[in-house]
Amino acid sequence: MARRSVEVFAAAKSDARVAIAERAYYRAERRGFASGYEVEDWLAAEREVAALAGAPAVEAAPKRPAKRKNGVVKKLK
Repeated sequence: MARRSVEVFAAAKSDARVAIAERAYYRAERRGFASGYEVEDWLAAEREVAALAGAPAVEAAPKRPAKRKNGVVKKLK
């Protein structure tokens, strides 16, 4: 029984990856395939596919605090 679950999950994950790749491609195409936006296109496509699947969107990682010259980390407000 568990083997079947793994196979179904793997197939669904593969289908999602294909859908993400297609959406990222079309986003790049609309922009004229300008370089430097590959990651942004992929992440936007992931959010779109997750929204269509009803899954919660993956949020961007929080920004790291900037370091000062002496290595002391600034406090975030």
